[in-house]
Amino acid sequence: MCLYELKYPYHQGDTLVADKLMSLPFTQIVGGDFASNGNEVLMKNYNQIYYWNSAAKSMAEVLKENPVEIPYELEPQGESIAWATDGSGFYTLSEEKKKEKSYLYFYKRK
Repeated sequence: MCLYELKYPYHQGDTLVADKLMSLPFTQIVGGDFASNGNEVLMKNYNQIYYWNSAAKSMAEVLKENPVEIPYELEPQGESIAWATDGSGFYTLSEEKKKEKSYLYFYKRK
């Protein structure tokens, strides 16, 4: 997985070329979200959830740090993750897979 950046400002109609900032040691990332406070980041793949507290650093600086792995109950093809708007925790959502039902899961902040 790689992190790219688009420089701002740019003009509408421009051809935009993103600059590669770094490669990340994660595979199969299927979802990610920033908390509304702008300081926390979540990413998930099919087996793990990763958490960073950015503490006013740039995203490239944050992602160079080791994340905290959040305990995660495996779900059938879990594809998404999103913070609750009030910051009380986060949600994950699975896809229906081979007739297994899809569920919305909530992980309350500890």
